[in-house]
Amino acid sequence: MRSSFLFAAIAVAHLGAGTAYARDQAPGEGVLCSEAMISVMAEVGNRCFPGQDAAAQAALRHYQEQLDQFILKDPDWSKAKLAAFKRQQAGVGAKAEAKQFCSGDATRMYQSFVHADQQEFRVSMDTLVARPGKPTWGDCL
Repeated sequence: MRSSFLFAAIAVAHLGAGTAYARDQAPGEGVLCSEAMISVMAEVGNRCFPGQDAAAQAALRHYQEQLDQFILKDPDWSKAKLAAFKRQQAGVGAKAEAKQFCSGDATRMYQSFVHADQQEFRVSMDTLVARPGKPTWGDCL
């Protein structure tokens, strides 16, 4: 899970800057990477900043819903498989010490998202899920 934190911390700056989907990508490419990244940030927000950053946390929930819906349209995915993916990649629902989520890379990634240009981030996410396709890890950088 720590490698997901570090990877996502690097990716958030690029996704928010609008570079993630500037080039032509196959539909679904990068969806799993984005799901892991968004899930990490949402989990940090829930565990470490409850009641704070309301707009950012609402945006993260919205992006999770978008990505979940996209992924669950694929017959190879189920709600159980998606929950296991989020638990493995982002610790969603896992019992873990607060220090794992509330310090270091994960917190910096969340804070980067909170201070990022939300309009550009929203456009990138909307573009990612606009065309039906098979969700793949791809490249969300």
